[in-house]
Amino acid sequence: MPEYRIDPQNRTLTSIPGILERQLSAEAVKIIREGVLDYILVDSTSSAWTIQLVLEEEAAPASLDELAAAIRECLTGISAITFWPCYRGEKIPLERRVALVWDQCVKCLMQDLPGALGWIGEQHWVCDGMTIKLDVSGELGANWLNTRGFPERLADLLSKSVGTDVVVSLQPVNPPEDIGKMIAQQIMDDIQSSQIGNAKNGAGAHANGKKGKAPEAGTVILGRKISGEPMKLQDVIDEEKQVIVSGEVFSKDVRDLRTGRKLITFEITDGTDSIAAKVFEEPKRPINDAFAVGDFLICRGSAQFDRFTNELTLMPNDIMRGQMEKEERVDVSPEKRVELHLHTQMSAMDALCDVKQVVSQAAAWGQPAIAITDHGVVQSFPDAYDAGKKHGIKIIFGMEGYMVDDQSMIVSGEADGLFQEQEFVAFDLETTGLSYMTDEIIEIGAVRIKDGAIKDYFTTFVDPGMSIPEESTRITGITNEMVAGAPETAAALDKFLKFAGNAVLIAHNAEFDMGFIRAKTARYLNRAAQSTYVDTLALARTLWPHLRNHKLDTVAAH
Repeated sequence: MPEYRIDPQNRTLTSIPGILERQLSAEAVKIIREGVLDYILVDSTSSAWTIQLVLEEEAAPASLDELAAAIRECLTGISAITFWPCYRGEKIPLERRVALVWDQCVKCLMQDLPGALGWIGEQHWVCDGMTIKLDVSGELGANWLNTRGFPERLADLLSKSVGTDVVVSLQPVNPPEDIGKMIAQQIMDDIQSSQIGNAKNGAGAHANGKKGKAPEAGTVILGRKISGEPMKLQDVIDEEKQVIVSGEVFSKDVRDLRTGRKLITFEITDGTDSIAAKVFEEPKRPINDAFAVGDFLICRGSAQFDRFTNELTLMPNDIMRGQMEKEERVDVSPEKRVELHLHTQMSAMDALCDVKQVVSQAAAWGQPAIAITDHGVVQSFPDAYDAGKKHGIKIIFGMEGYMVDDQSMIVSGEADGLFQEQEFVAFDLETTGLSYMTDEIIEIGAVRIKDGAIKDYFTTFVDPGMSIPEESTRITGITNEMVAGAPETAAALDKFLKFAGNAVLIAHNAEFDMGFIRAKTARYLNRAAQSTYVDTLALARTLWPHLRNHKLDTVAAH
């Protein structure tokens, strides 16, 4: 048996294991919770599923595509999923319900009666009570369709899909002079509207940079032809079931999904605002090659908030090419300006413009030169040089640089009184290593200086509470035996700070020594070490910049 039916007994899609754990849009989650499974047809040969889903509110095709992909990720072994949405209930007017299911019902019927397509033309119909009046091409067309049970079969499909018994009545209209030409034209229009046809015509060559005739405005890329008037993007401010917008594609991203489909995300702008759009590409319905960045598109679909980006996003059901209407700006000034402060997209967070486009535009306006002043980078220079050479524009290469004071502070902190009246304590530390976070002090030495004379001395070994590394012993000459019995860090540090008092501290490379003083005072004495100090290394570098180095021995010898 190639096909069998599953009756889920009016369950919702929440019964599918793990479906609510997927990252889905708000509309898809709503369908999962509220949509009722009527039946599932399983093709055992191809492992494809057709799911009839009963809904009370409209569902965007993009949301159903998203949902199909999620189900295939939750349930393995399914090659494809097709939703057959049925809209039952009074929330949606009958005429709108018929419009929502019309395409799927006609498409299903065309599988058995492909010849009917030529007789129903553009499928113009109206809803008169419970009767659907469908225009057909003349009495000949009505007779052909009636003898094959077309209206009854279509009415049956529609009735099941809208939850209300409807009748289809064929309305003969005057056929064209040549019915054969009409049928042929209908077939050609369908070929033009198919995504495979678009991928193979000039649109594909255009997207891949190959030479060929550019696709014309009105070429359908996805779904059906759009006839409504696009609204401005600045007016799309909230979720809407259906909007028609247009704009130029300025970014495009394609992501391969595990299901074999592609998620195409692109952004368009019409000059008033911009919006992101998402569409799923089926393997049998390729559209990726049909458009590229720079193309002008007209899109029809729902606007809904994407819960992952927290942005209003367009989910197109129909996409076709449009004609970009741009007013060409001209520079009529006899004396042309020169841009002396241009930031390009290479200048972080400053601009979006490509330097090649800017130079080309400057040339079109007759400007003789342009100056680049990106912040801290020169990456735009090669492209700017090539563009300037191509368009005859003089490029003024510049950059907004950063001034960095790489000199250490000579004096840190504040002290009252004149410098020469201060009392100083010059000190030096020996440690087990270079990190005040992990290493310890093993010796403190200091002298008190007043009026240029030494007044007192302080020296002590310090028990670090750890074994002194061999490298530290090699540099300092201090061994474990020498610190045995010495005061621990807390006691030694407390004595040193009392010796220093309010004097200004002096050290060579003071940031190293003061780093240990601050860290160990906070750790062992639970208080902050607040002292004014002078760094003689920074002072020596300022006074004698010509010295080969500024070690203490070198400075003393000088």
